Amino acid sequence: MNYREMRSKLISSYGRFVFFPDQPEISKICSTKAFNYLVIDDDITLYADKSMDEQVEEELKEEYNVVYDEPELKGNYFVSPYTKISNLRKNFRNGHEILKKAMKKPFDEEIEIMKELGNKIKIALEKTFTRISIGMGEYEIKSILECELLKMGV
Repeated sequence: MNYREMRSKLISSYGRFVFFPDQPEISKICSTKAFNYLVIDDDITLYADKSMDEQVEEELKEEYNVVYDEPELKGNYFVSPYTKISNLRKNFRNGHEILKKAMKKPFDEEIEIMKELGNKIKIALEKTFTRISIGMGEYEIKSILECELLKMGV
């Protein structure tokens, strides 16, 4: 079980949730955005269009159920605070407080990823600083830094 699956299980212990691919919490609970709905209930199910099949298969690193159909959402579900509940026809409630608790504490795997990322950023900044010269504009420096970060896979 990877850290995203652990976080999903933690969220499900607070209640039933529906997530949409454009929400910022998705990167902490799913490795792909190739879906229409991510339903966290007793099981964690990813609902996608059949046209997304290859992308889901290629990108999904978690052991979630994948269904190529529309979900039947009965009862109350929580959604991300970034969801415009007024636009939805289902019985959704704002899950802000629950998600604040569930997303607050990083798992050990996330801490290692953050440390590794911090080291890569430090190295990229050091390389960028050695290339800065008098008369350079901020956009040129920004481009150098971005290039260094891309070389490091950040």
